[in-house]
Amino acid sequence: MRLLNSKFENLRIDEDETILAYDQHLGELATEAFIFGKMIANERFVNKVIRSLPEIFNGKIWALEEVKDTSKMKLTELISILQVFEMNSMAQKKDKGKSIAFQFSNDTYKDFVQFGQ
Repeated sequence: MRLLNSKFENLRIDEDETILAYDQHLGELATEAFIFGKMIANERFVNKVIRSLPEIFNGKIWALEEVKDTSKMKLTELISILQVFEMNSMAQKKDKGKSIAFQFSNDTYKDFVQFGQ
């Protein structure tokens, strides 16, 4: 049981790990605890996830704690919120790399300059 507690306390989400993958690690620990006849309380899991998140999630957690009592939150609800945030963050990063270039011909540029005067 000490090994299980140690695994639980040392579990951290890596910068490149997804929330889904981290949730799977938590599920594996819950299964191990169940095999040993122990239950890990939902509140302990929620606190663990909140403490283990990378800095990119700090704003989201702060906002979440302002509007919700995280001690009463279900782990599944927290994981869902974090997955949506993660997907949105990934989409924004992907879109940042895209840019639009406009090509003007000399005639278009002259028309544009005259219109702006």
